[in-house]
Amino acid sequence: MQKIIEIQFSDLFDLKDIQHIQDLFADATGVASIITHPDGTPITRPSNFCRLCNEIIRKTEVGLTNCFKSDAEIGRPNPSGPVVQPCLSGGLWDAGSSIIVGGKHIANWLIGQVKNEELDLKQMLLYSEEIGADQETFMSALKEVPVMSKEKFEKVAKMLFSFASELSIKAYQNILLKQSIDDRDRAEKKLTFEQYLITSLLDNLPDHVYFKDRESRFIRVNKAMAQFLGLNDPDQAIGKTDFDFFTGEHAQQAYEDEQNIIRTRQLLSIEEKETYPDRSDTRVSTIKMPLQDKDGNIIGTFGISRDITNAKLAEEEIMKSEILNRTLIKHLPQRIFIKDLDSKYILCNDIYSRDLGINPKEIVGKDDFAFFSRELAEKYRRDDQEVISDGIQKEFEEKYSISGRERWTHVNKVPYRDTNDQIVGVLGIFEDITERKVVEEEIKHKNELLQAMNAEKDKFFSIISHDLRSPLSAFVAATQILATEIQTMNIEEIREITQSMKSSATNIYTLLENLLEWSRLRRGGMDFVPEKLNLKEKIDDCIDVLSESARKKEIQINVSIPGEVEIWADNHMFDAVVRNLVSNAIKFTHVGGKVTVEAFYKNDRLVEVKVTDSGIGITPELKDKLFLLSEKTSRPGTEGESSTGLGLLLCKEFIEKNDGKIWVESEVGKGSTFSFTIRGKSK
Repeated sequence: MQKIIEIQFSDLFDLKDIQHIQDLFADATGVASIITHPDGTPITRPSNFCRLCNEIIRKTEVGLTNCFKSDAEIGRPNPSGPVVQPCLSGGLWDAGSSIIVGGKHIANWLIGQVKNEELDLKQMLLYSEEIGADQETFMSALKEVPVMSKEKFEKVAKMLFSFASELSIKAYQNILLKQSIDDRDRAEKKLTFEQYLITSLLDNLPDHVYFKDRESRFIRVNKAMAQFLGLNDPDQAIGKTDFDFFTGEHAQQAYEDEQNIIRTRQLLSIEEKETYPDRSDTRVSTIKMPLQDKDGNIIGTFGISRDITNAKLAEEEIMKSEILNRTLIKHLPQRIFIKDLDSKYILCNDIYSRDLGINPKEIVGKDDFAFFSRELAEKYRRDDQEVISDGIQKEFEEKYSISGRERWTHVNKVPYRDTNDQIVGVLGIFEDITERKVVEEEIKHKNELLQAMNAEKDKFFSIISHDLRSPLSAFVAATQILATEIQTMNIEEIREITQSMKSSATNIYTLLENLLEWSRLRRGGMDFVPEKLNLKEKIDDCIDVLSESARKKEIQINVSIPGEVEIWADNHMFDAVVRNLVSNAIKFTHVGGKVTVEAFYKNDRLVEVKVTDSGIGITPELKDKLFLLSEKTSRPGTEGESSTGLGLLLCKEFIEKNDGKIWVESEVGKGSTFSFTIRGKSK
């Protein structure tokens, strides 16, 4: 059964026309009439309602409510005939027929408000009291109510039932017809719209779409297919076959494929080469399917082909490029790797994997923490993330340790991008430069040695040309005086000249001795023979040699060293250090000054020796240069004594040769303290 949509009485009938029919029916039959909803509420205006019902009973709240209830009761669905009974609101006779459309009760057609021989006047009076109506007015209006026999009223009710039933049937037929028309209109619109969508889709698809009958003749193609075949209109393809457009080889294969689809009802998805008699071949990706009618019968085939010629050519080029790239990566001497955004390896070349001691495939998915120390792995990750986040190239040299070997590499990391130029990882290229670094270090070391040798040579020549020449010149001048004037000189003058000659000779000897020792030390020709020495005895011996120089300047030398202190040092080198330091202290101290030598155990292994003077002191600028070969530090003593600065360099070399350190503390005008450490025997 056709489904009826939800309807109302007003959806089926024009209320103005129905009102007119209702009025005519009431006038013709002499009864009151009204059409109501199933619950008794009115749809139409009352026709021929008597004054009793319209102006008295229905004007009261109780009466109106009872009237609606009575109308609903009398209009209840009753397919066998009309409902005829006294009104539940007053007792006048009423009748009703329900209007049912498609099984739905949509309205009641009610008639009545007549009295007959069965009317109970007493009951009517009681009802007037119940609803609160004036009895006199009520009885006056009751006399106006039409009188009709029960038999005649029932005939009128049957006529109403017949009319209402016919009205319901006609209304039902009308609604079915309207619904059928609406359904057909909707179906036609839907079909038209779907045809429009399909046509729009086919005409705008870049892919080739075609439909064929069971003999593989075209029954429809889209615009893209027609244009590809060189046709001006898709209809020009109708009735033709692949043999009209392609080479026989391709057309025959297509025909066999389509016939197999018709037999097996199986979909076919392939990549194929289309060949033509008059143009270049193309490559297409094709899907062919069985074409069925509405009953499921195979009436042909249809297919969709996408031109992938350019994609295939690009794919082949990419494959060639990838093969070339992989070949290059595999055989390049540089170490190459690619990591993803999480610094996990995607690939590496053979030489890189050999360094790590694994197969190239085993590195995929791992990170640097699997191969390097945590410290190095974290550094590599930081470098990777900096390249990825900033999109920059990072180039540097670094040293790392792998398998117990230290290696140097030159690293170049760049962002690794996809075809959309999006950064998807990091590409690293690094080269082992260990051998180059070794050579560079050797060159650097040799350059430093060469610079040191040049500085030594310059220092040596400076001493010879300046510091050695001055005392020699003085000595030669003194001998010249003796040679030419000795006959006229008295004893005192001769003594002064000889004293000057002695002083010059002593300076020359000291300088030559330092030069020889310096030369022997730099050439590695000086033996190093450490032995146990009593510190106080050694220092006393050194000071005895210098006592004459101190006496002449009235300088007091104080020694504060415990007698039990013993050291472990080369005897000759230690003597040279003490002589140079005490000699310098005397040289740069004014007449009447003081020099102190003291020593003490710094710890169980070391003894610290201090040589302190009350002399002129050293400026901060000069202090920083004292132990540097490349700097000139010579200056005259307080009595014009010569100085080369070579003695302090010897002291530094000798002390360091004995595993000690030397340093100076000084303040201009307040003297200096030279300190050094030397290995000591246990306390």
